[in-house]
Amino acid sequence: MSAVPHLRAVERDHRREALDRFAELAELPAIKTLVQRGKEPDSATFTFFFEDGRKVRVGTIKTLWSQTELSRVLSVTIGRPLPPFEAKTWYGARTRLLCHGVTIDDAPGESFAETVRDWLEPYAANAGTDSNGALATGRQFVEGGELWIKPAQFAQYIRRYYGTSVKDGDLKLALGDLGFESKKRHYTRTGNRSTTTFYHAAVSVVESEPLTEP
Repeated sequence: MSAVPHLRAVERDHRREALDRFAELAELPAIKTLVQRGKEPDSATFTFFFEDGRKVRVGTIKTLWSQTELSRVLSVTIGRPLPPFEAKTWYGARTRLLCHGVTIDDAPGESFAETVRDWLEPYAANAGTDSNGALATGRQFVEGGELWIKPAQFAQYIRRYYGTSVKDGDLKLALGDLGFESKKRHYTRTGNRSTTTFYHAAVSVVESEPLTEP
């Protein structure tokens, strides 16, 4: 009799144990699965799927590797940063998670525009309504049912929270694919009138379809 079914069952048990243990240590909701898409070190991405239906796209291994970076992502996406770990405890939890808790998906990846849409969701959730102040500082804002963003500021957010550097041209193309258009806007700062360029689209554009498990 083949030993393959038994080995797969053992792998599932180890995966379940690793995910449960990490969720307990990190004080996170129950984790259903952690999916790795791709195998290239610099481009493979990781996504947590939680039992309550929520998903969190972590970004690359750079973010998942770092307690500080992962804590930032979780703070933004689910409002729950990681508790403080001693270095030895974090190393063990991270190693166990990466060695036993990951499900690898080798299927063709999502388009870059879909990835950008996922990044936009938490970014849009923190959008303000003071258009003049936002135009002056480059912050995201909502006006008349539309989301307005400055690509350069959005790229900084992606780099800070997801550990991913995005080229300006690629980001603008992806935003265009999602339905964003560029427009010059006027604003007043310290009594002077200035002009800046923002990208805008209906708020509904950032509502992505549920990311499916492999």
